[in-house]
Amino acid sequence: MPRLTRAIALAVGARREGIMIPQRLSDWTLDAIGALLLRHGLENDRVEWKRQLPAKQDTAGKLRLRRTCAAFANSGGGFLVFGIDDGRKKTIEERIVGLDADLEFGEHFAPYPGGCTPSVDWDFLNPPIEVPGEGVIHVVWIHDGWRPPYGVQIQSGAWEFDKRTSGGNERMSYEEMAMKFQHERERVTKVELLLRELRLMREMTVLAVEDQRMPAVSHFMLEVVESLLPDVFPIIQREDDLIDNLYAVRIQARHMESMLRKLALDMSVNAVVGHPEGALQQAQLGKLRLTSAAFVDCTDGVIHKLERLLAQSTR
Repeated sequence: MPRLTRAIALAVGARREGIMIPQRLSDWTLDAIGALLLRHGLENDRVEWKRQLPAKQDTAGKLRLRRTCAAFANSGGGFLVFGIDDGRKKTIEERIVGLDADLEFGEHFAPYPGGCTPSVDWDFLNPPIEVPGEGVIHVVWIHDGWRPPYGVQIQSGAWEFDKRTSGGNERMSYEEMAMKFQHERERVTKVELLLRELRLMREMTVLAVEDQRMPAVSHFMLEVVESLLPDVFPIIQREDDLIDNLYAVRIQARHMESMLRKLALDMSVNAVVGHPEGALQQAQLGKLRLTSAAFVDCTDGVIHKLERLLAQSTR
């Protein structure tokens, strides 16, 4: 059975069983597209079908695509699927038209999300989905924007701010735009608070190691950092290195907390009984210095990345 016909056959079964819109780029397949076309042939708040990129002279089409990128970013994200005809009365086989496999798709698509203000984050499925005898299908994921509202400047110089609904793109109201601005400010404030706590932890670590006779701190206040992470995660979710470094900071902080407490206890006992510093205590200080150096380096990396993200939020 040809692959395209198989996708239609699977779609019939999916219609009976029910199918959800793929949540990740890796979930998009020819079978999934066939099922969606059969059950959700119309566009909705999460998916828009596109036959191709706008032609060079298609000014209106280019504006519509930029507006769609901004609308998805303002509304939790969504997917653009290129190589699918939007003809609602056509069969599934007629709608899956594909694009030229030799097209440098990413290079040609980039100006559209980049033409929004702020610039919209996006990824695309690579390699694309092959369609036997029809070329390829490109799936673009427009990320949920953390710097809303996203707007597009039209030819008159005015700005348009759209949201995505089940009926397509719709103009945002003044109240909705105000809420988006407020939401952005709240997220940025959370990042600023996280930065402040990380800088404080870093300075506390330096002081603890410099004072070799009595640590300056016996515990870290990780509770504040951990309470901020759920609110900050939408901002950093695409920063894999930053997430890894934040996890490492938490692990190292817990380890140093344990070392500092033990060292403080040993110092207190020695002071009470009048014992001088011993080799064991010096060894503990040596380990503490090594651990703290790694912690400071890791924390510096997190601070630098968060500062960069905050700089990107400046309009």
